[in-house]
Amino acid sequence: MVLWSDRPVIGINQEGQDWTLPEVPAEDYSEEVLANAQEFSDTALIVIGRSGGEGSDLPHDMGAVMDGSWNEPGTKYLNAKYENNSDLYEDFEDGQTYLELSQTERNLVDMVCSRFDNVVVVYNGANTLEMGWVEEHEQIKALVTIPGAGATGFNALGSILAGDVNPSGKTVDTWVYDLTAAPYFNNIGHMAYNNVEDVVEAAKASWDKADGVAGFVNYVKNIYVGYRFYETAAEENVINYDEMVQYPFGYGLSYTSFQQQMSDLTVTEDGSVSVDVTVTNTGNTAGKDVVELYYTPPYTNGGIEKSAVNLVAMDKTDMLEPGESQTLTLTFAEEDMASYDTYGKGCYVLESGNYEISLRTDSHTIVDSRNLTVENEIVYNSENQRSDDIVPAVNQLQSAEGTGEYLSRANGFANLASATAAPSDEEHEIQVELLANGTYDPTDYNNDDDEMPVTEAKNDIELYDLRGC
Repeated sequence: MVLWSDRPVIGINQEGQDWTLPEVPAEDYSEEVLANAQEFSDTALIVIGRSGGEGSDLPHDMGAVMDGSWNEPGTKYLNAKYENNSDLYEDFEDGQTYLELSQTERNLVDMVCSRFDNVVVVYNGANTLEMGWVEEHEQIKALVTIPGAGATGFNALGSILAGDVNPSGKTVDTWVYDLTAAPYFNNIGHMAYNNVEDVVEAAKASWDKADGVAGFVNYVKNIYVGYRFYETAAEENVINYDEMVQYPFGYGLSYTSFQQQMSDLTVTEDGSVSVDVTVTNTGNTAGKDVVELYYTPPYTNGGIEKSAVNLVAMDKTDMLEPGESQTLTLTFAEEDMASYDTYGKGCYVLESGNYEISLRTDSHTIVDSRNLTVENEIVYNSENQRSDDIVPAVNQLQSAEGTGEYLSRANGFANLASATAAPSDEEHEIQVELLANGTYDPTDYNNDDDEMPVTEAKNDIELYDLRGC
């Protein structure tokens, strides 16, 4: 058995990541310990944690990690391991991801819910753990997510759980029931080329920090990242939103309730759009609320790629006592609703048409909306760049796009299956010359006359414009 104090460290560039999730098996809790806990309180607290990050991508098949088949030469997962918490069962089965409950954790949840009528779950992790299991237990009354708590974050958690502080945070990602159904799932990880052995060996021989992997990742989602995919796919009737999404982007509960009311839009000649939102605390506890404003642009099938829902402005109220109201003014520029026309004009374009400006409690739940009509198309090119652009945002380095297939909204995401599929065998065979340490001769490419373009930015800070290089 492994203990929580033995929890391994997951670190960047660390060979042999140990993904073990130490937890005392449910069967090892004595009746005395459980009885004492019930006598102490009628509310139980369950804490679930996950680690991971840069250089340590989370395993998408824990079964392969546990049986060693994940440890293939030429991958960054060499020597990855997991130690079970019990000899009576396996913590994970083939195909389960690291962002599902282990069997030990599931047994713990079942045991606690059988003993307590009130259960609070705290999740300490930066990734979206599958949370469908909280709906399987009526005893679970609350779920608190604590990502990146740092050294003092759990002091605030205590105040929230005690009711001394009313939480007002919102989710910054979309939480789905089944991560394997997400459009990015087939392309996560580190895909290794299998025909570059000579380059890999030369790199390892010339640089002791080389990890011996020449790999790639297909970023197939196009602009449909996070909530933009789920909201747009729902608009196109490609997914059943309620069955796929558990907690939308921008979602969060409070110890009180609020009512939000939206005014008419105000549009100035310089293209500034503003709206007043009056927030009233309709509950019995003081608290803060977040106001979220989204826009839905006009979309032409096969035209510029556009998400059906886009966050354009947000704000948070002051602390409002029960019955108290506050009016917030949210402002954005019309140019913020422009879409990038990669294969047409090669720049941002604000197409003419009707734009719905919606007040929402999250990316999916509409409170109210207003219509904004753009009479004439506006093209933001080299002659008319957007006000926030340091240099004109136009197509650069088109030759670097490659031949990959990207997700498109055209015909109701008709290419969803093919665009989001795992890399083919052919894609694991690199078709161009690969240069790395040990095979790269700088004299063949370096030019002492080359200069890095420099652009003056606000506050007299010099920025290197990598987009123009």
